[in-house]
Amino acid sequence: MTHEDRTHPEQGRAEDGELFHVLEMPVFRKRYPAALLRPRARHTERIARGLRERLGMRSVLGVAFYPWHDQTTLWWFEQGMLTLLAATGWNTVWITDARYRFDDDRLAEVDGHVSIIRHDRAVLHWEPPDGHFDTVVTLFPCDRATRAARLLGARLITFAIKNLHDGEQPLVEMPPNGTPLWHAFAGSTNFLNAAGIKLVAGQPRLGRLGETVDAWRLRGAPFPTNRYYFPLRSTEPVFDALLLGSKSRDGDTTFAALRRAGAGRIAVVADTDHVDEMRLLAHRHGIDAAVHGPLSHVQMLELLEQSRLVVNPIMPPAESHYSLSVPLALGRPIVASELPSVRPFEGPGVLLAPLGDVAAWADCIGRLLEETAQGLPHRPALKQGAERHDVDLFFASAILATLSGGTSR
Repeated sequence: MTHEDRTHPEQGRAEDGELFHVLEMPVFRKRYPAALLRPRARHTERIARGLRERLGMRSVLGVAFYPWHDQTTLWWFEQGMLTLLAATGWNTVWITDARYRFDDDRLAEVDGHVSIIRHDRAVLHWEPPDGHFDTVVTLFPCDRATRAARLLGARLITFAIKNLHDGEQPLVEMPPNGTPLWHAFAGSTNFLNAAGIKLVAGQPRLGRLGETVDAWRLRGAPFPTNRYYFPLRSTEPVFDALLLGSKSRDGDTTFAALRRAGAGRIAVVADTDHVDEMRLLAHRHGIDAAVHGPLSHVQMLELLEQSRLVVNPIMPPAESHYSLSVPLALGRPIVASELPSVRPFEGPGVLLAPLGDVAAWADCIGRLLEETAQGLPHRPALKQGAERHDVDLFFASAILATLSGGTSR
């Protein structure tokens, strides 16, 4: 259950019309009825029950302040954290400057209470609300969250669910020495470069963590998925493979490898500016490809369901985290580029091949075509997604490690 306060005196107002839906919920609920959603809802409840049994009752102040707090990827995490905290039964106040709506139907399914307060991002001054809180949770490294934990004498649990950027204002509020920073970008050189101090034209330049960098202990995990919104449904495959993304992707190697592996019809999801280019590239390689522009969530789910495997030929310096995690939630295995940012995903559901090596890509694609011919979902990929790329486990393990291990006070 939730109570959303849109008129908190410190936080300003956020009228209903200003908030937008990330998912087309009526379509999603109709396509994926409660019976399909219930197994993963029970998973969240089991994780939450384990936290409550291990840690007892807590009083949590949640903080989610971010300059660009209207991105779909952030919604998966924030909705996941709200649902997990509500399911624990802990007393939780959640303060956010997000411009999207949350899934109130999902939150109503659990017994706990979360009070959501909308903060006007134009109001720069913020003080923690009155009341007793023993834990402060923030989804982004944030001076206001660090300061609130210090003022309240509370434990600080800091996540980084969005990659850091050089242009963001450096942090100045010093956390306790050794405070974990739980980030979702294991293996990411872009994350590390933006976080720390680096040389630019021979001069030291502060990263996003500013002069607080040495106080943090970075703890990375492969990018997780809010698997509740990627439910399993029995479908027949239409496409042998799905090329997920077009920007900074090695399409030539991919199409050549697909042809060499004997793949049949292929689906492609491309940026709007790349749709014609990807059609021409597929035609040049003799590939029968259905090329789509950007899709809604339900459309993307359907396309993943219709595909036997996913190919993700990401090229540096770009990185791909979300598109490596999501297919696993549906039990679709992946062939991806062998890069530092991708290696944490390597496993029975994710095979890696060197960039530009058509033979190696074709071998991996051929292997997964054989394995998926035995039926979908691909059980090794599904198991990897559940064990290593689950947002409930990502959040719960960090919360448990911090609150039971005595770190960050």
